[in-house]
Amino acid sequence: MKTTQAIADETGESTRTIQRYKKLLELSEPLVKMVDNGRISLRAAGVLADLNVNTQNRLAEDLRDNEQQVMTIELAKALVEREKDGQEISLSAQQVANVLRPQKAKKTANTPEQKTRGFKLEIELFADFLPESITKKEAIERITEALRQFNEYSGATTGRT
Repeated sequence: MKTTQAIADETGESTRTIQRYKKLLELSEPLVKMVDNGRISLRAAGVLADLNVNTQNRLAEDLRDNEQQVMTIELAKALVEREKDGQEISLSAQQVANVLRPQKAKKTANTPEQKTRGFKLEIELFADFLPESITKKEAIERITEALRQFNEYSGATTGRT
């Protein structure tokens, strides 16, 4: 396999450009198509490749639905930072929209069933109840399943079907 430097020497591109092209291998197909048609710059695509594939797909859907949305390097970095800051494995469609268009973010009503939708719990709070070797994803799955079973047992409603 050729090194980045060897490819750069052969093509006349900078090593940084070659590295960005390599990052495209980590990008979901819909976003690669947007790079190909000029909708997303190579630099922004390199940053977006660090997103979870589910977040990438939600971003692609949002960009398809909002054709006037411009994907800047700053927005790409903000999405990656938002995903890293949260406890989620990937960002929801609403979270993606909130980063891309914060002034148009949907306001949450103050109804009882919506009051609990915006909070986050730190996984560390559950450390005493989970094996030490568990991954973050497995922890979230176990906690979610435990809450689902609790709701079934107690007859609680979540507003989800």
